[in-house]
Order: sequence, then C-alpha cells, then structure tokens
Amino acid sequence: MSDLWDKACEAAKDARLLFEAGRYDGACNRAYYAMFNAARACLATHGVDPKRAKRHATVQRLFSLQFVQEGQFDDEDGRALRRAGEYRNVADYDDVSVGHSRVEAVMASMERFMAAAQRVTEGFDA
Repeated sequence: MSDLWDKACEAAKDARLLFEAGRYDGACNRAYYAMFNAARACLATHGVDPKRAKRHATVQRLFSLQFVQEGQFDDEDGRALRRAGEYRNVADYDDVSVGHSRVEAVMASMERFMAAAQRVTEGFDA
C-alpha cells in the first residue's frame, strides 16, 4: 500500500510542476494518476488487493462504494475522480488541449482528494 501512496504523491508533485510550467495536458494526466493511485491506496486499507484493482472503472466504482457511500469522502470527491479521468482522456487522446481552467479545477480537486486520502492511509501499511 505504501508503494501506491508513494506513487500517488510523486504524481501529485509532477502535476504541480507541470501546471506551473503551463504544461496543462501533462498536469492533468499526472493529477488524475495521483488521485487514481491514492484511491487504490485507500482501497488497500479496506482489503482490496491492488493487483485486482487496476482498471479505472473498477477503482472508481469500488472507491465510490467503499468510501463515498460510507461517508469517508464526500460525493464531490467521487465526482472529481471521475471528472479528472475524463479530462485525462482528453489530455492524452484528443487533438485539443484540456486547457488552463479545467486543469486548474482538476488541480484543486487533486489537492483536496490527496489530503483526504492521506487521512485514510496514515499509519496503515499492508
């Protein structure tokens, strides 16, 4: 689990650097993966094997079931994870940039998500 959390933190740092450099598509990609791996780390605290939770839709669904519906994360955090994933697809695969304003919102969501995930994962090492 700590490897996933470390991966999430590294992606968040990369996202911040890329955003500051005006590299919005790259920042969006890294912000999403920070959130995605933080969600996987949270799921690991509930006994979900990270090797079985690799698909994006699976992680989003399980995260919603185990953390949003149970109240450890609010509804907006679940929506933010899905939205960041949608924007990441645009950033990675579309012929247009995601743009500053969308990525700025993703970055704010990432910071909030990472803070909440850190509270869940603190002191847990599996």
